[in-house]
Amino acid sequence: MRVQPVPCLVSVCLLATTLALVSPSRAFAELTLAYSFEADAEGFGPNGGGVMIARDTIGATVGTGSLRMQIVQGATFVGALTGNLKPEIGDPPGMDAVVFDLTITQQFPTELGNFVDAGITFFGSSQPDLPGGQLEGLGVQFQADQVSLGGLAPGTHTITMPLLHAVHPLTFDTNQTFNQIFGGVGTGINDVIPTGFQIYINKSSTAAWTGYIDNIRVGMLPPPVDADFNDDGFVNALDLTIWKGAYGATVAGDANGDLKSDGADFLIWQRQFTPTAGPLSAVPEPTTLSLGGAAAAMLAAVRRRAASKH
Repeated sequence: MRVQPVPCLVSVCLLATTLALVSPSRAFAELTLAYSFEADAEGFGPNGGGVMIARDTIGATVGTGSLRMQIVQGATFVGALTGNLKPEIGDPPGMDAVVFDLTITQQFPTELGNFVDAGITFFGSSQPDLPGGQLEGLGVQFQADQVSLGGLAPGTHTITMPLLHAVHPLTFDTNQTFNQIFGGVGTGINDVIPTGFQIYINKSSTAAWTGYIDNIRVGMLPPPVDADFNDDGFVNALDLTIWKGAYGATVAGDANGDLKSDGADFLIWQRQFTPTAGPLSAVPEPTTLSLGGAAAAMLAAVRRRAASKH
């Protein structure tokens, strides 16, 4: 059962859910602070029954304030919502992820299929000149980008929540990003004007859950890192062969988007390597690979010198 957003005048909801991606360290081109809870809860309040929202100090990573989400055992889909939409959450192409620090003091029991997840829903209105009249209270849930929080150990974690896969509420196109759906007044007839968002928590009804959120930032995800050079859905020996042929010559072995095929791309291939058929084969170490290449070059030179004497 999903809790419907509480109607707001200017509004929207920020509510925490099980649609989150845990990312211990991920480089962003730029992140902008939106909420830090220094003076108060910045408009956040409970969305649904069984959840208590308040400013706290536990888990503060920027300044001294944090936002406590305390959910009782029986609640299953609740969160914190706000109508206080910050200007940092703006027009595309300004953002495709929300990042925040999450502190938990007790791990959620995940045995027997129990779960706790987090996710984000944005809200907005259509353009004022939309044929048929302006629509309010449009919701955009990035459900496909949700990630489980159930395995998190007590401590502070950085949660990265991409905004890449949602259904456009006006065109019903699928796999739409935030920047494809939202815009400003007059940017496009089907652009939704953002009015708020929610971070929601969805969990089993078997246990209570408490989390402390701070340092909510928005920004752009880095370019994808991918060593599947032949686009067959696997990173394996075939891709290594492509990288070897492209090394120093073409971009066919470029995994990190720097328009070069070099040792950095080999390291990405090595981390993503997964054998897909046949016996497991050892993945060469970078030093072994370079030494092997050097040895081959030396052997070739010796052979050339020897041939020149005859």
